[in-house]
Amino acid sequence: GKAAPEEKAEGATSGGGSGSRMSSKSYKSTVDDVVGSTQVRQTDFDLKAVHLLDYLQKNGNRAPEALAYLKQAAQGVQRDDILNWRAYVYTLLRKFDEKAYKEMKAASGDRVVGNRTERSGAAPASAAS
Repeated sequence: GKAAPEEKAEGATSGGGSGSRMSSKSYKSTVDDVVGSTQVRQTDFDLKAVHLLDYLQKNGNRAPEALAYLKQAAQGVQRDDILNWRAYVYTLLRKFDEKAYKEMKAASGDRVVGNRTERSGAAPASAAS
């Protein structure tokens, strides 16, 4: 079915909902487009994803491009196909421009992660093989 029961009033004006995180963004219409044409929801954009989009937007107005890339990648993907949508969205945005992602991390002195770097030992990030 289309409308999932947990579709908590998207247009709630009470602010504070994670949907409101996008309301002031210049690329909000592109986010709406992604949300409208794929299974991605506004709530799948966590703070890290928004930080990255903001960074891309500040550096060359590229947030819409990144979102178009996300939209293309998520086309046809069902909610059940992905275990963790926030991680999925963030990973795709990172993949769109690894260089910008690394620059952003470097610029913030890796302070981006408020709560201990995600299981530092476990991630095979760029560990020398």
